[in-house]
Amino acid sequence: MRTLLTLFGFAIIFNVNAQETNLPEQKHQYTPEQIAELQTKKMELDFEINQKQRDEIYNLNRELAQKRQQNLEEMKARRAENSNLSSDEKYQKKIKQLDDQKYHQAEMKRILGEEKYKVWKENNREKQLHRKNLIQHKRSDFHQKKTQPKQH
Repeated sequence: MRTLLTLFGFAIIFNVNAQETNLPEQKHQYTPEQIAELQTKKMELDFEINQKQRDEIYNLNRELAQKRQQNLEEMKARRAENSNLSSDEKYQKKIKQLDDQKYHQAEMKRILGEEKYKVWKENNREKQLHRKNLIQHKRSDFHQKKTQPKQH
């Protein structure tokens, strides 16, 4: 009986701890400046960059982080209003996103130089493929769970 109560107590504690880790306030919310600093530090580790390059990369990262935060806030506001973008608005948003990517790549090429830029571009391509594979894997797992019959 004592072991049963002990196991029950551990189960309750484990359940409470599992629920606490999913609270949104525990998720780290970094400022655009903090994000830019972290990204720049990672670039310093990956590449040998001088102080001028570091400053330019930090400014570029900060600018991008601010845009991401602004887009996130706009998306949250649209969700709160239950409004969706029209197809034309989606198209314009996608065009702007692609233009921003072109700008970011051109700036990184200017700042890093041709050789380091190629390495940076390849690293980004690998990260992008990894994220894409991760998303596809999660989706396939979700669909498999959804189509499997429930066992009683």
